[in-house]
Amino acid sequence: MRKRLLACAILLLLVCSGATALMIDDFDGAVWNADGHWRPDNIIQNSGLLDTITFDQALDAEHLVVDYFNDGSGSQTTLVLRDDVSLPVGNWVQLDVAVTNGPQSINIRAGLALASSLGRNAPAKGGIDRANTLLWGLRQDGLGRAHAYGAGGAEFGDATGPIAGYANGKWFTLAIRRADATRFELYQAPTGQPLQLIATINFSGSTGAGESPPTIPGLLLDNGLTSFIALFDNFEIGDDWPPPIRDPRPIATPVPTPPPDVPDDEIALLLPTNIMDLPRIESTRHTVHLPAGAADYTYHHNALLTHWRGRFYMAWTATPQSECTDPYEAWIASSPDGESWTDPINAGVASGGDPIYAQYMRDRFGLSQQSPLTVNAAPRGWNATPDKLYLWSLSWTVSARGRDWVGRIWWTDDGETWHEIAPTELDRLEREDGLRVRGSASNKSFIPLSDGRLMAAAMEGVFQNGKQLCTPITDDPSGLTGWTGGWIDTSDCPDVGEPNGWEGPDGVLHYTVRFGTFVWHAFSNDGGQTWSKLRQQPFFTDNPGNKHFGTLPDGRIFYLGGPIPGSRMQLVLGISADGWIFDQNYLVRWEQIQPIWYSQCKSEDRPGYEYPALLYHDGYLYAAYSRTRDYIEVSKFKASQVLKNTVARRWGGYQ
Repeated sequence: MRKRLLACAILLLLVCSGATALMIDDFDGAVWNADGHWRPDNIIQNSGLLDTITFDQALDAEHLVVDYFNDGSGSQTTLVLRDDVSLPVGNWVQLDVAVTNGPQSINIRAGLALASSLGRNAPAKGGIDRANTLLWGLRQDGLGRAHAYGAGGAEFGDATGPIAGYANGKWFTLAIRRADATRFELYQAPTGQPLQLIATINFSGSTGAGESPPTIPGLLLDNGLTSFIALFDNFEIGDDWPPPIRDPRPIATPVPTPPPDVPDDEIALLLPTNIMDLPRIESTRHTVHLPAGAADYTYHHNALLTHWRGRFYMAWTATPQSECTDPYEAWIASSPDGESWTDPINAGVASGGDPIYAQYMRDRFGLSQQSPLTVNAAPRGWNATPDKLYLWSLSWTVSARGRDWVGRIWWTDDGETWHEIAPTELDRLEREDGLRVRGSASNKSFIPLSDGRLMAAAMEGVFQNGKQLCTPITDDPSGLTGWTGGWIDTSDCPDVGEPNGWEGPDGVLHYTVRFGTFVWHAFSNDGGQTWSKLRQQPFFTDNPGNKHFGTLPDGRIFYLGGPIPGSRMQLVLGISADGWIFDQNYLVRWEQIQPIWYSQCKSEDRPGYEYPALLYHDGYLYAAYSRTRDYIEVSKFKASQVLKNTVARRWGGYQ
């Protein structure tokens, strides 16, 4: 107690007497917050469950290790504030920080913060309690980023500066200087170099009478929708500008993290600290259809790939520019080798079905012949049988009454001429023969089970006794009749989207959906008769986006998707021997790419390899994806790079 009182007395004396600098915390010693003046409970923004943040000085007695685990339900910003110091006019605060663990591509932020008061509690205040705060953080995609919030939490300042030579583990010094009563200067530099002014933020009262300059200093932690580990050192306050240049520091190595203790009833994707350390697949790249220019359709998304009767077939969604520009069209192309592709056709036009579907929708929903009507289609999944190839599609019309949704199904028996099952016939199959997956079918394709049945990974939006229709099963190879069961309790998941499924080597059936930055999962131990509740999987991250699960020819389970929250630039192939733990992982695509035809409601500021599909044929694997929604591309590679020699099960579909 005497030591603590003495330290407080020295602090007051030095700050008041104009001392040049005072080290508030050098984070030496094995005990975090030994003086009791750090307040880690100031959450200024939260859009979901609370994240888990661990503060540890025992791992390394020379700095603070912050292990931030994102629960996956949304964004959270936490300020770890001091309750014993403030920042008077003319004073500065600075800090050394390095981010060692986490993806080097998204908006994690670790750094400095100022607040006008303690006791922030965003979860109790509708998710936001950020009035009169200033955030200045090191962002893991190589930017320094600031946000300033005034009265009522209104944002009025948003400054960004590039960080030269950023790399995981590299130390940077961040500083905030209070130049006058309302003006704050933001500085940064690699530790050991002179600080550089990046931006000035002025709390001038522009947000209203409740605006006041923040003066309580502390640490900034922002999850950027993922988990990470950051190191902090030398939290210092002073009044003589500029502060002395600090000694350079060596690159900090990633903090060792033990393998996660994954419960037996959860799935997991085990990735290295830096995803770029994964082995890289050697492949060739092949364009399916390249738009002729800006006047052509320049939005192409959600690749669906299958092989039937000696040819590859690709279906996808095409629009004039983006998700905001109707019409949506179902395009199909084919290839003898997965490399050279035919010009695409519009399934609705080629089958002659668009006028019939339009009239059906007018009749069904009471629309006059004179009212404008736009027909839209977005393919959902293939189903290959010995004699026919079927394509299910989400479909809807846009009219004065809004959007009306009724699914469509096309088919071919020769790969060249396409037909559409009449909407009225699909009505009959729904009423009489158990066609329960007309609208959403099954993402990518139906899932072939070991007993010969088909399972759908559906999102029909149909409920019964508090459960949602997700995984019905049929013994009809066409998928047009006989669907039963498949009810899952999805009540914990706010939005069941873009589902997938597989049967594991142990016979367990699996169902996953996209929501937030972690995959959601349910399973069945009895062949689909009963299912567990749909739950978030804390050890399986997601960007989020559509992904593909299935069975490889050697009997193992594959995953193809983007596991880095907030980024689709890393396309990962994951493999699981037991259907639960995906621990053999590869990078299929990782190169940085940019949009060719930029548009709002498209990939915008997050380009990448999107909505992938995987197919095995004749010794090769084919990964299809949308390249920033500009066009569809295929990466073809020898399956021997990832497959074992034993062949345990048939690849789904007809070769």
